[in-house]
Amino acid sequence: MSRSGTRAVLKLFLQGFSKFMAIVGGVCFLFADRAFMEFGKMDFIFAEFLGIGIAIVCFGAAAVAHYKVDDIEWQEANDEAMKESERPMKS
Repeated sequence: MSRSGTRAVLKLFLQGFSKFMAIVGGVCFLFADRAFMEFGKMDFIFAEFLGIGIAIVCFGAAAVAHYKVDDIEWQEANDEAMKESERPMKS
C-alpha cells in the first residue's frame, strides 16, 4: 500500500475513533455514575469519580486522535507543496 493510501486509511480510522470516543465520553460523563452504583454496588462518590475519570480519558483520546488527523492533513499538504517545488520550471 502506498504512503498516501496508508495515510488516507489512518485518517479515516482516526476521524471515526475521535467521534466514537467523544460519544463514549459524553455517555460516561452523564450516565456512568448511576450504572456503577446500580450494577457495581459502589459508593456514590466513588462512582462519580470513576465515571468522570473514564470520561476524561475518553475525551483525551478523542483530542489526541483529532490532533493526529490534523497532523496527517498538514503532512499531505506539505508533501504536495514539496512535489510542486521539485518540478523543473518550463522556459
